[in-house]
Amino acid sequence: MKQVQTALELFFNDKGRYPTEQEWSANQIFSTSTSGTSTYMQIVPAAPIPADGNCTSEQNNFSYIQTDGGSSYTLSFCLGSNTGTITGGLKAMTPAGIMSITPSCVSSVWTPAEADMCDGESFVQTSNCSVTRSATGSGSDTSWTPATATVCSGESFSQDGNCGGSRSSTGTLTCSEGQSCSAGVCSDGFACGTDTVSYGGQTYNTVLVGSQCWFKENLNIGTRIDSSQNQGDFSGGIQKYCYNNYETNPDPGTVACANGEVCGGCDTDGGLYQWHMAAGRDQACDDYNCYEDPGNVCCTTSATDICPDGWHVPSSPEFKTLVEGLATPDCEASSAWNCSPAGTELQPGGTSGFDFLSVGFYNTNQYFYYRGGSGYLWSTSPWNDDNESNYGWNRVVIPNNPSYTTVYKGKYRRIAGFPVRCIRD
Repeated sequence: MKQVQTALELFFNDKGRYPTEQEWSANQIFSTSTSGTSTYMQIVPAAPIPADGNCTSEQNNFSYIQTDGGSSYTLSFCLGSNTGTITGGLKAMTPAGIMSITPSCVSSVWTPAEADMCDGESFVQTSNCSVTRSATGSGSDTSWTPATATVCSGESFSQDGNCGGSRSSTGTLTCSEGQSCSAGVCSDGFACGTDTVSYGGQTYNTVLVGSQCWFKENLNIGTRIDSSQNQGDFSGGIQKYCYNNYETNPDPGTVACANGEVCGGCDTDGGLYQWHMAAGRDQACDDYNCYEDPGNVCCTTSATDICPDGWHVPSSPEFKTLVEGLATPDCEASSAWNCSPAGTELQPGGTSGFDFLSVGFYNTNQYFYYRGGSGYLWSTSPWNDDNESNYGWNRVVIPNNPSYTTVYKGKYRRIAGFPVRCIRD
């Protein structure tokens, strides 16, 4: 088998792939090119007759399968007894070496099933024996968006299927007594996009994006502290940073102060908040290991955060809804720029009306960065990873660069200070 493995590697080095099942069935391992034919094994050995040692007649065969589009293979065989350090029994040889496989394992169940994948879609199946193969889907639309429960009851609309189909449907969203339904939102008379919210001496406009109602401006509440200090516990009072420590923008009428790093001001940009302050928790939560203890109060949703009653700091899934609603379903990936043209639509002047501002952030080294270049917003969702257990999820947009049409789903140290937007409960 080691000789077979060597021949397969020589074939791979020559062709950039391993042989197909059809090429294997020729009982030779060779490759042909314009310069001639290279033979790596003149005759592929067959299983011994009678069966070797404890191998049964059913197990006594060589079964070769090309996998992973030619970048790997699996050669199954039976070894009648111990040979050197290799024990007897059913074996599988791959480019990584020879390993034991379950004697009774026969690839009889493959997942996902062809019927569960869209018709004509190419995908990889895995068997109950951990063998992979290429397959083609035969299924049809099974899920439809938007869901009927997100559209007001009795309202006619068009749904898109996961396999590219479309159909007419009727909404089923029913609101509680005394509420009205508009654009998929149940409300008690609050007109999002028209009504404003007064909070902490500030008045905030609102904007309806899809079914979500958002503050149109960054939150500006709390007592400004110097950038050399950490913000205290939320229970001790709301504190904030202002870019370059300016409570009031020195001269917003100039280009440099309206959209540049030299100025800043909580009155034009909103405050910058460490994650614990935005989420309504103690300062120690910024460094708490949510990977090891996800059920801790630092790592779960708080009933009270920095936003006013009836509003809250959005979770990462709520940002996902916002972003994908301006692009395509399931376009967000982990820590990446995705979902064009959502980045464009969220910028000032974009169709969403969200007006994502490039007000920069307060970094962990106690300096301010990227005003006029990047816009950031905190979510209340901690990043659960052992290597970065004190990070939180955020979203980033580059408002002043037309080439950035996407949104960055990012993570950052929770001790950093980012702006906050409130979303209606």
